[in-house]
Amino acid sequence: MGFLACEESPIGADYLLPAFETGIGAMAGVNGGWIVASDDLTMVYRVPLPDTKAIIFIPDVASLEDEYTGKETSAESEAELLLRRARFLDSMQAGAKAELVLLDMIPAMIRGDLKKIGDALFDISYLGSKRAECEQHGAFGTPIYSYINTFRGIGAEIAGMSSVGPTIFALTQNQETYDKIMQYLNDQGVPESRIIETKVDNMGGTITENGVEKSFMNDNWLKG
Repeated sequence: MGFLACEESPIGADYLLPAFETGIGAMAGVNGGWIVASDDLTMVYRVPLPDTKAIIFIPDVASLEDEYTGKETSAESEAELLLRRARFLDSMQAGAKAELVLLDMIPAMIRGDLKKIGDALFDISYLGSKRAECEQHGAFGTPIYSYINTFRGIGAEIAGMSSVGPTIFALTQNQETYDKIMQYLNDQGVPESRIIETKVDNMGGTITENGVEKSFMNDNWLKG
């Protein structure tokens, strides 16, 4: 749970509940690279991912229609999903997830092995809260897992779903793999407006002051 974080409650407009927010998004944005962090926002390990391209896109899944039509509000879905089922699954599978992070992902990060990092993330995608998040997009997660598995089959070292989704990403250091994924999305009729082509930012957030660019990490507001 993030510190001092809250969101609207399905009980009513006069109520708030603790936000299901780890803060990892902000941590990655500020520091750049690939990060493993704890629930209390302690950075466990960080590595840069040099020369790594990223493809990010929004698939057409059933949950999008519900969001647009107001059939189900974000407060109702997140309270149900994240504060109930996701936490329940995490409590049942915490040991397996911890083993994957400690014995597979972090050693792969130390070695700079992008493929093994992706292997660990792939396994985590089928466990605990991430499984619950994928499943909310219909057919027990089939639409999401189909893309993730396809990207891995094409050759992407890392593929997964961002946060509660449905945005999906693929990371690769191989240009041929990158081109094949883009061709696949084109063949599937995914609109260009739903695809972002970018690369991993290993510097993190920067600001420009008096013509000089510097990292957020050097700014006083982050030092408390």
